[in-house]
Amino acid sequence: KRRAERDLPGALDVKEEEEEEVVEAAADTDEGDDGAAPAVEPFECPFEEDGETVRDCQLERAVEILTDATAYRQLLADAGVARQ
Repeated sequence: KRRAERDLPGALDVKEEEEEEVVEAAADTDEGDDGAAPAVEPFECPFEEDGETVRDCQLERAVEILTDATAYRQLLADAGVARQ
């Protein structure tokens, strides 16, 4: 069984100074060494309400990526079987 974060000793013990350092370090790595934007663009999409439910297009994109990866792995497996 996976342990909850609160059960891990010291997992939630973060001082504000340390948190600020981590945030600043993450901000520094957002840009490349030459100040250019990173090569991988983040997939950004706001939540959209369609009246009754909340639509999370980031979740939908993640499912699409997993579906594509699964199809690719299946294709490789089928090709491997065909070669044997």
